[in-house]
Amino acid sequence: FGLPAGYAGRKMFVCLIEDGLIVKLPEQLAREELRRGRATPFVRRGQTSKAWIKYVPRTASEARRLAPVLEVAARHVAESA
Repeated sequence: FGLPAGYAGRKMFVCLIEDGLIVKLPEQLAREELRRGRATPFVRRGQTSKAWIKYVPRTASEARRLAPVLEVAARHVAESA
């Protein structure tokens, strides 16, 4: 996207975008994060992604809590074919 991003190998798992981060998670975990209100759907070109979700941390403390999610995202992307 031409924005700062994190990669596991050559695969992107997180990207800074607008006012937050988009993160690629396993679909089940992404649905759970959305259901709990921790994240919002990521919509690109009118299409809602099933695996990419958006986090908008409002404080440094909220941003630090994303570390475990980013670890899961990196592992997920690294293990996917």
